Amino acid sequence: MTRQPSFARPLPASLVLAFLLASAGLAQAASTDIADVPMAVKSSAAPNIMFIQDDSGSMQWEMLPDDVTFFAYLYPRPDGLYGGTDYTNALPNYESGNAYNAFSRSIKNNKAYYNPAITYRPWVDSTGASWPAASPTAAYHNPALPGLGTRNLTANNTEEAWWWKGSEWKFESHTFYPAVYFRYNSGSVWSTGSYTRIKINSSTPTYTSDGRESRTDCASASTATCTYAEEIQNFANWYTYHRSRILASRGGIGRAFSQLGEEPRIGFSAINQGSTSIDGATSPGAVVSGVRKFAGSDRAAFFDTLYGRAVPAAATPLRRALDDVGKYFERTDNKGPWSKTPGTEDTTAQAACRQNYSILMTDGYWNGAAASTAAARANVDGTDAAAITGPALQKDDGSDYCQAPATLAGSTCSYTYTAAAPSSDGWDNTLADISMYYWGRDLRPDLDNIVRPNIIDPAKTAEPSNSLDPAFWQHMVTYTVGLGVVGSVDPATCPPPYSAAGCASISWPQPTDGATSPNMDDMFHAAINGRGGFFSASDPDVFAASLSAALTDIIGRTGAAAAVAVANAHVTVGENQSFESSYKSGDWTGDLVSFPIDPATGVQDTASPLWASPAQAQLDARTADSRFLISFSGTAPWNGTTLGNQGIQFQPTGAATATKLSAAQQALLDTATSPPGPADGANVLAWLRGDRSKEGSDYRARSHVLGDIINAEPVIVDRPRANFTDPCYGSSDLALGCATSYKSAQAARDRVVLQGANDGMLHAFDFATGAEKWAYVPNLVMGSLNALSHKVGFQHQYFVDATGISRDADFCKARVSAAASAWCAGSDWRTIFVSGLGKGGRGYFALDVTAPVAASEAAAAAKSLWEFPHSGTPAADSKNAGYSFGAPIVAKTRAFGWVVLIASGYNNGADTGGDGLGHLYVLSPISGEILAQLATTAGSSGTPSGLAYLTAFALSGSVDATIEQVYGGDLLGNVWRFDLSSADSATWTVRKLAALVDGSGTAQPVTTRPQLATVTTSAGIKRFIFVGTGRYLGDSDVATTGTQTMYGLIDDLGDAPEITPLRSNLQQQILGAGDTAEERKITSPAVPDYSVKKGWYIDLPATGERIDTHPALALEVLAFTSNIPSSDPCKPGGSSWFNVVDATTGAVPAYGGITWESKFLGEALASRPVLIQLPSGEIKAIIRKSDVTTTVKTVVPAGSGAGGRRISWREIITQ
Repeated sequence: MTRQPSFARPLPASLVLAFLLASAGLAQAASTDIADVPMAVKSSAAPNIMFIQDDSGSMQWEMLPDDVTFFAYLYPRPDGLYGGTDYTNALPNYESGNAYNAFSRSIKNNKAYYNPAITYRPWVDSTGASWPAASPTAAYHNPALPGLGTRNLTANNTEEAWWWKGSEWKFESHTFYPAVYFRYNSGSVWSTGSYTRIKINSSTPTYTSDGRESRTDCASASTATCTYAEEIQNFANWYTYHRSRILASRGGIGRAFSQLGEEPRIGFSAINQGSTSIDGATSPGAVVSGVRKFAGSDRAAFFDTLYGRAVPAAATPLRRALDDVGKYFERTDNKGPWSKTPGTEDTTAQAACRQNYSILMTDGYWNGAAASTAAARANVDGTDAAAITGPALQKDDGSDYCQAPATLAGSTCSYTYTAAAPSSDGWDNTLADISMYYWGRDLRPDLDNIVRPNIIDPAKTAEPSNSLDPAFWQHMVTYTVGLGVVGSVDPATCPPPYSAAGCASISWPQPTDGATSPNMDDMFHAAINGRGGFFSASDPDVFAASLSAALTDIIGRTGAAAAVAVANAHVTVGENQSFESSYKSGDWTGDLVSFPIDPATGVQDTASPLWASPAQAQLDARTADSRFLISFSGTAPWNGTTLGNQGIQFQPTGAATATKLSAAQQALLDTATSPPGPADGANVLAWLRGDRSKEGSDYRARSHVLGDIINAEPVIVDRPRANFTDPCYGSSDLALGCATSYKSAQAARDRVVLQGANDGMLHAFDFATGAEKWAYVPNLVMGSLNALSHKVGFQHQYFVDATGISRDADFCKARVSAAASAWCAGSDWRTIFVSGLGKGGRGYFALDVTAPVAASEAAAAAKSLWEFPHSGTPAADSKNAGYSFGAPIVAKTRAFGWVVLIASGYNNGADTGGDGLGHLYVLSPISGEILAQLATTAGSSGTPSGLAYLTAFALSGSVDATIEQVYGGDLLGNVWRFDLSSADSATWTVRKLAALVDGSGTAQPVTTRPQLATVTTSAGIKRFIFVGTGRYLGDSDVATTGTQTMYGLIDDLGDAPEITPLRSNLQQQILGAGDTAEERKITSPAVPDYSVKKGWYIDLPATGERIDTHPALALEVLAFTSNIPSSDPCKPGGSSWFNVVDATTGAVPAYGGITWESKFLGEALASRPVLIQLPSGEIKAIIRKSDVTTTVKTVVPAGSGAGGRRISWREIITQ
């Protein structure tokens, strides 16, 4: 069927934009399940996290730290202030001559008192929504117990209490103005003359200095100025929500935990008051509630307990509490913390790999009860321990290994703790001993020791989210948190991972039962022994950020999904650069690094990175204003008569820049809720640019500016490498106005690496240094970008998550529209980059990267060519645009010259109002206008076909990019040929070549790009289409077990009929057992008779095995990876194989030298193989895996007879 270009009336720009935004929320009746997070992350065993709250009496105190705490309170209190017993209502009076008044009410001495440099915010609830701002005229004493009354902070108060007058106590009525603080100037802290008293009242209209430039609540903070209204409101928020240790800590804890997603399993403990029974078992003591998935009513209950639990005037038995939590993690019953669903009789096998964490928060020094477990009271860290063993891990070659410091004995890993600094000391009965006791012991001897060690063997070349913890047995990691208090040992001398030179020289002082500095050192020591972390902060924002960072570290997992990019498929000493990306799920950040490839082996030298620092670190060091960020206006570049550049700078509407966002675009960035919305688009834009001044207060706090990089591969914009014979490309032609060829003119241009990321941008990184040169924000994702900034309810989603393509094209040999002729006379060569968005959006964007760098942001904006669909795209075609997973094709046609070919993608049916058919769009490379389109006959609005990936065939692609046919497969199992060979697009055709089915007749989905080859067979020259089947897009795909297949199909061209019945017309090759368990071979390879057979097929033998990555072809050898997804939480993601077969027969490769056709890649999912050719002629495949490792496998050995042959240009560009 031939579809002519549609000339339906285009939608106005505003309606197109509204449609694109609304389509995401339409019914999902029969749409394809596509996950919004990497599947390997979703299947992991969620960690158990037990938070331990200090509910000791000192948490009531309104002074910090202990050594300056002369008074429990600084304001007269009501009875039962925190729901329990109180301390004496005794405090310093407000008389001007009382040194204790100035000393206690100055941030110089009392870290808990009001600090005018800090913006105090109300608490947040389980969703992250803010509690009400405090009323300056009626500020609650305790917001969790409003019945206790309020204080008017704007008027004199008169109350009875025990008042310290500077030299004596006196119980009397005292009149005071409550909203005051003392600015320390200089001199003795005990002299009233060293301070200036600041009274916050209406007679003083403004307040300056004292660090107010850091405030986010003052309109004139840039001049360190706040109004009376702003200052008294801030003071009221401090009084109600931060005045005491317990109030401030609750605020920080709530803010940190509100930013957690729903997957971690969180429990609550209190050091003085546990529950008598926890989930059907006697409570160890401190545990208040067992771990639960952090969602729904369990999430709300955590916050209710955090804010509302009584705090008595009691001791600080941290040691007993940590011991109680350790005993909780030793439970083996189905209701305990190892259960799939804690608190229920879930009989699902308990995940032996689950990790357990305790976070112990306190205001100071432990005292009171010791651990109830006798063995935990011993000098655990000063005593060598017994060996712990577990099964060995396996490298890619099948050999066993252990991750240091464990050692290998046979097929077993063994670890023995040997007492040494910085863990060991000479004291028993310490908090550090208890921490070591529950880290260094196997808490569940009945389970296999298969906990994933959080330290990676150097041979695996990966760095995990937490490099502190090498334990492979079931254990408890301990984090300790203080409120601005440290001991005599400076934590900076021994930072994580606690291996610095300063660590070895630590001599731990002996803790005692009291408020002594060694007890605070014991907190730090406990964190080291527990292989966690320690931090202490009195600033509420710093406290919340530090705790949030600890939680992020706990839940984060580093992964990789995209394939490696190489500078040149023909590796030489001077052309051996590689680039690989990674992501971290805990904070959803990404990174890009560059390593050299050894020309002798093809292995990356990860010990010698080519960039001084990774892209992530370099971007963190940049200011928001120094970046060149650009976008697209959304308006059609071609209006029917003129072509206009619609590139804009990514700047707010009020910016004094040459171009900027329209008001409508900026409104899309607004936050719906207030605060910080509803008209905060400019602030969100600043956050997206990398402005971090409002992180944590108004917007999500980021660990790094660079977002996660998952499915988008790096793309190198290099010097022109093709050998086109087109005019002016490889040689000059004065008659056409090109005194210098395009290749010569661009031979020395700067090179960049283009990398899509889920921060909403395509980043252009310097090829040689990794510095960001500019970044592009597609207008297609503008409507969802605000979600990235949400500090409340943030959920990961994709944005720029597809791999694009960089190609050279002659715009003078292209058309701006279907009705136009060639755009210009002569020659106008450009290098363009075109990319989709993956699950991030429905459409494509194009950039002119002829000059890969720019001197200014305004100049960078000119790189934007078009987006599809845009305001001029006919409505029907906009509706037929699905999620754009496939890479575009930039090539020539006889009908239109240079074009861009794209597929309609996934979910273009009921989700969008589309027809669900598979559409091939032929676009102008100049304007993005539709020149022609063809549609398949399969699919419907209820069951979209899912045509996503295309491959084009050119007769002599190395010298002429004119294509003949385009091939693609869909989710329904159909393989299509689009014939574009005619100079008349009206005669272009679509034909189904085959309907792929397994042995039982079940359709086999195609989610990868076909490979093509013309090979000589016994029946003559044949064109082969190599296509694999299998799907791994969403949750529903994990458990599918249908047989999937690699096919080599012959296209006899012309009107050749569909290959049916399929399997009887193909030669079967059987992939069976190999020489080892890690190998498979083609057993009894058959020789196809191509006078009868129409190709070959290989069924994948493992249950659930599928081909969801693109195959690669080199010298008649077909290479592909196959993945086996797993729902086992201890095998997140799954496992994979690497396969090589003869492309002509599907059997054993003709070159020999390899004793297998399939090699096990280990317990990780694999990316597509990227092929390189070494100077020896050997061809290698570089494979990136989900465990952040990269492996190299042989495809064609050296000395196999292929040494003198090079991979063809067409094979290079179609990888």
